[in-house]
Amino acid sequence: MKIKYLKNKYFYLIISFILLINLNLFFFSLNIYAYSDNLEDIIYYEFKKADNAKANIVITNEIEENCQKYKNLIKELKKNKYNVFLYDIRGYNKSSKNKIDNDNLEILLKDLQKILMFLKNKNKLPNFLLGNFIGGILNNCYAIKYNDVKGIINIATPTSIFKSYFLNLENNNELKIIKNNIKITQNFIQNIMILGINYLNENLDKYKVPFFVLHGQKDSIVPYDNSTNFFTIVAVNKKIKLYENSDHNLFNDSDYKQVNLDIIEWLNKQIN
Repeated sequence: MKIKYLKNKYFYLIISFILLINLNLFFFSLNIYAYSDNLEDIIYYEFKKADNAKANIVITNEIEENCQKYKNLIKELKKNKYNVFLYDIRGYNKSSKNKIDNDNLEILLKDLQKILMFLKNKNKLPNFLLGNFIGGILNNCYAIKYNDVKGIINIATPTSIFKSYFLNLENNNELKIIKNNIKITQNFIQNIMILGINYLNENLDKYKVPFFVLHGQKDSIVPYDNSTNFFTIVAVNKKIKLYENSDHNLFNDSDYKQVNLDIIEWLNKQIN
């Protein structure tokens, strides 16, 4: 009798475990995620206030860079009365404690939406998104999905799949970012980068947010025709600026002062 009881007990435990797994997969397919409402529990961020601010600029940091790359831009933005919200995406840099969900485009877009809700609760100012490379991919997807920001500034952002970056993807479990030792997995490339680029190209007609794209013509990572082609196709309030002598990282290149001025000028026109 005891043996029969034990068998039944283990049987029900196995059934319960299978049901639990299936429930998790079901909720995941519905894009229902359980995570804290507190930004501090999700991402690392810095909110830098300007005196008499006229807008908020949300900067999505690249996964291989630290926040210091934007120090000159932040200084100019604050001087011109723009608040700056700078953050590291979930799972990378100082937001690395949340690794479990970082390889999911939907979750990263939800994080960005949560940031904008945070800012709307703090002030009633217009919100702009600024991103470099992967930050630009997220900005484009966000613009299509939510369409609730005043404008977007993208720097060196891929808008198509190009071979020079995705070489040997099929044969590697992880790839190294070119300039640093940070590694990104196949999962990240497929579920964030490729999925995000495909989502953009499949929904170009839904892109209604004004944008400004900037690109160095000597970019050795993302060919600048990613920006020129995107600019040609999307029919909204738009601007493009190419920098003949600049590489991928415009904020630390020889033209960085002009880049900062161009960004401020475009923002002022959108506000006025």
